[in-house]
Parts: sequence; structure tokens; C-alpha cells
Amino acid sequence: MTRPGSFNLLANSGPRIGEATALKIKDLDLENKRARIHRTWTVNRAGLRKLGPVKTWEKRWLPLADFVVSGLETFISGRDDEDFVFVTVRGAAVDGKNWYNRVWLKARRAVQSASGYSVHDLRQVAATNAVAAGATVKLVQLMLGHRTPQRPSTPTHTCGQSCR
Repeated sequence: MTRPGSFNLLANSGPRIGEATALKIKDLDLENKRARIHRTWTVNRAGLRKLGPVKTWEKRWLPLADFVVSGLETFISGRDDEDFVFVTVRGAAVDGKNWYNRVWLKARRAVQSASGYSVHDLRQVAATNAVAAGATVKLVQLMLGHRTPQRPSTPTHTCGQSCR
């Protein structure tokens, strides 16, 4: 579940990779189809990974699609609320670089049309899909944790005039 679960969360809700891998089970409100983003992985002066505040200090709730909720429910069943949502086989929090090598590169090879995409591009996919589904630019701004509205950097042909 780590692979499709993390990929589905990134591509459909738009967290940064460090925010997604810092999620704990207690951050999920699956009944209301949302996840609380209020921490991310950072690197300290010694080069060690540690938890810290989100990039813009903008704590927020991410919307979760029904199929993302279903996958997460199955994946976290019976686990402790303090556990990280996405863990390695040894139970440690997934590292963004490790996820990139073990999951993202394989996904890009499997889907030719995604071969030029970066992990960060999944945020733009989520934003474009949200606008296409009727979300306002302000709502997408809040979803992504931006202080100001951003122009989408993905093709806008999928959502017409509302993305421009």
C-alpha cells in the first residue's frame, strides 16, 4: 500500500513529498475525507533528517478522494495513531529520496507519458484536477499551502478557461 497509497495521495491531494511522508495516522480524518498537514521533513545543520514546520508555516487540511480514503483505511487498520502513515518494511518513516528511487522512477518508466514529470509535478496534477472538478483558485491555493495564488504550470487544456 505504501506505493499506490503515497502516489495516490500526492497526485490527488497535492502535498509536498516531505509533508506526505511526515503524515502520522493521527493526522488523518478519514470520516471527513481529509488529512492535516502541519509538519514536514527537513534537514538540520548536521545533515540529519528531522521533523519541522511546513514550508510556508501554513497548516492546512488536504481533501482526500474516496478511493484514497478507502486505500488508507485498509493500510492503517490496526496500527497505532502515532505511527507514520507511510513506512518502510522495517517500520521507519519513508524518506522522500528513497521513495523517489523505489517508487517514482518505476512509475515513470511504467507510464511513458509521465517520463518527464518530477514528484513535485504531482502537486500540479492535483491542482489541475481540482480546478477541473470545480474548485476555485482560492481553494486550490489553500489546498497546496500557497500564500498567494499561483498560475498552473501544467497544461490547462484539461480544464479550459477556469485554469487561466
